[in-house]
Amino acid sequence: MNPYYTAMLLIGILLVIFCTVLIIYDNKKLLSYIKLADEREQQLREIVSDAELMIEELNSFSDYIVNEVEKKNVEFKNNIQHLEAEINNLNHKTEELFEILNNINNNQSLLKDEEKDKTEIDSRQSFISLNSKYSEVIRLSKEGMEETEIARKLNMGKGEVQLILQFTK
Repeated sequence: MNPYYTAMLLIGILLVIFCTVLIIYDNKKLLSYIKLADEREQQLREIVSDAELMIEELNSFSDYIVNEVEKKNVEFKNNIQHLEAEINNLNHKTEELFEILNNINNNQSLLKDEEKDKTEIDSRQSFISLNSKYSEVIRLSKEGMEETEIARKLNMGKGEVQLILQFTK
């Protein structure tokens, strides 16, 4: 055999062995990548499982929050209705109080008018009675009675009688 062929054959065998070693090394590397990929896949599945659990908890929590907000909303609306009823009741009572106040004011003005009328009547009567006393003083004086006698008879002071008589002169 030719040394050239032998060298080529030997180089070919070495290349085959080298390629086989590379293939075995790549297979080993591939197995470690597959194992790492499986581990990552398992981790991702756990993360997805945890995420799904968190999503379920968030959904249940959000349902709870929505229910509580709806309860508070209903309670708030009930409170508003109650307060509106109270406001209407207070408005009605205020109107009643204003009516009572107006009635009182009207009654007071009527009483003042009555008192004013009574005062006018009393002043007219006193004026009439004073006029009648004055005219009686003048009449008795013309009849010749003295000032002291006139004062005693009419229950008046002597100075008052003198004053009335001075105005008539």
